[in-house]
Amino acid sequence: MIHRNTMIATPEVLYLADDRSCKRIDPDTGEVRDEIVIPEGTGDGRVWKWMALEDGVLYALIGGPEIPIATQRSQTPGMGHWPWGMWAGHDYKDPKTNFGFGRTFVAVDPKTKKVLWSHQEEEYLDSRGVCMKGGRIYFYAPEKLLGCLDVKKREVLWKTSASDVLGAIGPNGRAQLWVTGYSTTTYVKCNDKYVFFAGPQRSKLVVVSAEDGKLAWQKEGGNYQLVLRDDGFYAAGPLQRSSRPTKTGPGFKLAYATGAVLAPLSVPGRRACTRATGSIDSIFFRAPGGTVRIDTASGRAQHISPMRPPCPDGVII
Repeated sequence: MIHRNTMIATPEVLYLADDRSCKRIDPDTGEVRDEIVIPEGTGDGRVWKWMALEDGVLYALIGGPEIPIATQRSQTPGMGHWPWGMWAGHDYKDPKTNFGFGRTFVAVDPKTKKVLWSHQEEEYLDSRGVCMKGGRIYFYAPEKLLGCLDVKKREVLWKTSASDVLGAIGPNGRAQLWVTGYSTTTYVKCNDKYVFFAGPQRSKLVVVSAEDGKLAWQKEGGNYQLVLRDDGFYAAGPLQRSSRPTKTGPGFKLAYATGAVLAPLSVPGRRACTRATGSIDSIFFRAPGGTVRIDTASGRAQHISPMRPPCPDGVII
């Protein structure tokens, strides 16, 4: 499960969760100091699906056992190759056993390892569609609902199944193609004002108000890699070389409130499915023959020719 969001690095400890517990690892030595185990009888199981750390509290989505992972042998001699088949589990057919699906949020004190509280949803939530900002967890059950959980009040602030919202987000696409990406890729990001839907499974770029869950705006073509910044957000789109054409353009810097194009990305487009990433002064993504660095102050693109970042991760500084 290459995209599961269950690793958090802090200066003091590395949190790494799996299907049994969350390990607390010494960042200097790699030694496992201890582990946090979800008490038996909490929700549907002890498998960690997603987690976040905010104000000293660890939050997690947990659930039951998933389809087991099997080694995929390469049929390509020499360098090998990442196969693009729709393997068991990557088709997301059953929410009870899908990768990263769960129905229970827990808040944990990482010092005492005690569960402070839990919240149960009736629908199965997709951890690819869960994110957190400013004391709020935003969660999505595909084609069912979008909601917001306030962790301070310990209550759901809003929940929507409005047809315009769910219709814009649409069903999860198949993905599993080199130009679109992996079906396991996360497709939600957020800030204090908006929740963003984009990725290889999406047919549209959709922006929803974080305040009340109402649709803010949408844009045709959803296979964008997003990087959020204070002055706007960058949406890096793929090259148009696929036998499966998309409506996604090469990419833009967009205004949060309206989706207005603040600037086009003056580069040929993101190469294949590699993640776009950012730093304090740069946006990075893979391009033909290497990597592009966009200097955010000038908007200029620079070519880093010998370096190709790994597809699931993108450029890591």
